[in-house]
Amino acid sequence: MVCGAEGALHGAEALGYYQTAVGVAELSLPEAFYGVLAWSELDNRPFHRAQHGLGLTWWRLGETKKAEAVFGNSLWTNPDDNQGIRYLIGPVKKGVAWHPQAG
Repeated sequence: MVCGAEGALHGAEALGYYQTAVGVAELSLPEAFYGVLAWSELDNRPFHRAQHGLGLTWWRLGETKKAEAVFGNSLWTNPDDNQGIRYLIGPVKKGVAWHPQAG
C-alpha cells in the first residue's frame, strides 16, 4: 500500500480502487443512462464520492484529460455540484499540475 502523510492512498493502487468503485456503481445504472443522480438521495453519494476520487487520482497522476472526463461526468450526474467539482475542472482543463491544496 502506498500512503501519503495523511494516510491517503496514491498512485496505481488508489486508481484501481476508484475505478472498481465507479465500475460497480455504473453496473447498477440502466444501459445508456443520461440522467441525474441527486446528492440528496443518500444511496447516490458513494458513486459521487468514487467519481470525485477517480478524477483526483487521474489528476495526481498527470492524466488531466482523463480527470477532465471524470469531472465532466460528475457534473452531468450531479449538476448541483455538492462536491465543488466546478472548482477543480477549470485547472484540469488548463492542464495545471495537481498540488495538495487543489483537491
